[in-house]
Amino acid sequence: MGAEGFGERARTELEATGDHARARRTETSLALTAQETQVARLVIEGDTNREAAAKLFISPATVEYHLRHIYEKLGLSSRSQLARKISQAERNAVLPRPPAWPRPHLASRRLCLHRQQMLAGTGGRRVC
Repeated sequence: MGAEGFGERARTELEATGDHARARRTETSLALTAQETQVARLVIEGDTNREAAAKLFISPATVEYHLRHIYEKLGLSSRSQLARKISQAERNAVLPRPPAWPRPHLASRRLCLHRQQMLAGTGGRRVC
């Protein structure tokens, strides 16, 4: 489709973050991506789409997009089915739980620190 340049740019940007793109193979087409796994975990822990979006710094529409793909890949139709499927996979050690996610966004930490410094003169009240 003529998007090789965009693909190469995305690959180099991803490598700059220390990550790499998944290989596109038949067996990986049904595996959940890292983002889908994070969305799935937040949803099965009881977060709404809006709450999951806020925690992952994405839009609620993006959460819905990922949920549609999760349901399609796993052959599910509800959050309760997703919870059962994920807990079963964890029991079978197929889907290990990632360490301490979602990671807080660096920009939000800076903003929080800035707010704390601004309020230091007003009794040090913490806002975030």
